[in-house]
Amino acid sequence: MTPYGISARLLAALLLLARTHAPADPLTIDLTPALPAPGPVELGQGETKSPDGHTLTADNRSLLLDGKRFIPVVGEFHYSRYPANEWRDELLKMKAGGITVVSCYVFWIH
Repeated sequence: MTPYGISARLLAALLLLARTHAPADPLTIDLTPALPAPGPVELGQGETKSPDGHTLTADNRSLLLDGKRFIPVVGEFHYSRYPANEWRDELLKMKAGGITVVSCYVFWIH
């Protein structure tokens, strides 16, 4: 067996077959886009500008924050499991860890 899991006899037969056939035209692949990529589009969910002036838009590939590619990092915070005086510290820890979006749940029992 060869390192690729092909038996030596099969490999020899494939090489012999490749030598007996006339070479074909080289394969060419055109990777130019058929249409130009669309630019940023509004999300359609209302105002996309935050109170501090940042804008959130999207194109056909990703989210854009102030025109730069943006990958949100999401985390959850269960505020009902922490005393209210610790919420700020916990959220700041999440921010320091790279979390950019925090989801919270309102539990039905509360």
